[in-house]
Amino acid sequence: MRVLLILVLAASLSSCATIMNSTANKSAMINSEPSGASVLINGGVVGTTPYTFNLADHPADKHTLTLEMEGYEPLTQDIVTVEKNGYLALDALLLCIPCIFDVKNNKVLEDKELSYKLYKSMPKYDEKIFAIIDPVETTMRNGEILGKTNSTNLKFSKTDNMDQLQWFESYDRSIKSYLNNFYFESMLTKTYERNDYARKPKVRIVPSIEHLTINLKGNSNLKIKGTGTMDVKWDFFNPISKEMIYSTTTSVKAVKNNQAEFLIDLLWQEAIRSLVSTDGLYDTLTTKSKSLNMPAGTNLELQAPAFTAAKDKKELFGNLVKGSVTVQTEKGFGSGFFITPDGYILTNHHVIDGMSHITVVTTEGYKLNGTVVKSNIAFDLALLKVDASGVTCLSLGNSEELALGEEVFAIGTGASEKLNQSISKGIVSGFRTFDDMPYIQTDVAINPGNSGGPLVNELGKVVGIATMKLSGDNLEGIGFCIPISKAIEMLNITFKN
Repeated sequence: MRVLLILVLAASLSSCATIMNSTANKSAMINSEPSGASVLINGGVVGTTPYTFNLADHPADKHTLTLEMEGYEPLTQDIVTVEKNGYLALDALLLCIPCIFDVKNNKVLEDKELSYKLYKSMPKYDEKIFAIIDPVETTMRNGEILGKTNSTNLKFSKTDNMDQLQWFESYDRSIKSYLNNFYFESMLTKTYERNDYARKPKVRIVPSIEHLTINLKGNSNLKIKGTGTMDVKWDFFNPISKEMIYSTTTSVKAVKNNQAEFLIDLLWQEAIRSLVSTDGLYDTLTTKSKSLNMPAGTNLELQAPAFTAAKDKKELFGNLVKGSVTVQTEKGFGSGFFITPDGYILTNHHVIDGMSHITVVTTEGYKLNGTVVKSNIAFDLALLKVDASGVTCLSLGNSEELALGEEVFAIGTGASEKLNQSISKGIVSGFRTFDDMPYIQTDVAINPGNSGGPLVNELGKVVGIATMKLSGDNLEGIGFCIPISKAIEMLNITFKN
């Protein structure tokens, strides 16, 4: 009996010793993609990846990991440790007294493997890419299981809060926020379309989530840990021509270790970082967007109208009104003006964009069927033709000779078709360039419906085409016109003498 008790006691003490001397999670393998990065612990270089980190070699209370590699952005993370404050072994065979081994401040690593992706250093660009972002699309279905939080399935939903994945409809705002940290200046497409902006975006971004998974444990955001993966397809379009100019897919993984951010925020940060690190993306987007700023089609030679000076202002403005027209379409109306006696008309492209029926209404009330001869989408210009002869047309001036403060007049159908060929007066306020496109800034009244109408000087010669205005609280008198010399060049028109 005595021998048996000694054997049992020895076995029990051996078991407790095994628990007390355990080295589980005392080390972790640090990996990087690409490998070979310098590993710094609390600012001191200790090796290169892959690197085995041992707690015994680094007795500090806090461990800050930094990975550095030439040509890549440095990465800094805290190595997470947790306290194992005690071990309890119940020796039921020895007097029924608990055998407690209390090991204070016994730190162990939370993870046995730490893997990080390094991103290439960002070049410094002189100009950001002005972009608009469409709502995020997805191939996932409502109710599709994305993974688990603890033991509960997390299902995809376009309309409900998905906990660590938040609201699907908010994803475009996250993309905008993170993109603007790099070489993009972005805004939501729906915001851009609700307002009148002088600047035209260079690209329209259409993001689509193709795959999304999570695996998390914990009860509150700051105590949730786990991983997520996400594949996002990024399509880039010219916002004017609607031509796709680039497409790529990013596949990323994010690790949540008690950070304040939600998992979806960590995933979007990784996805954006991966996107902007794509080799040649900036050059591709800027080059392809600029390539559309070219003259439209083959050269078209038109008969130049003869210029006859008016006897007085009454005759001058009478002729200007007769040479201006209202352009009606299924979606509304705009303005335009004759540039030849045989019925060629200039207007804005956005006035007739996508329209199958175009009606040109003259001051006298005649309605003529209009056809589109050519257009330059990037510069918002269109050349129309009606079957007519002997019409009153406007003479074209030289917009390059305009001076600041010079008086100008705008003619068009502003706000209502009942206000057709209204005349407003102002001055040249400035000369501006937005995204490589020149504009005449003026305080002359430009209202919805004025688009495509002429801006004329005191001699009655056309110097610009009304195209847009800034609108908003406390904004008045900031309109923009396309210089007529640039308009003729971008439509590839020449005139016979």
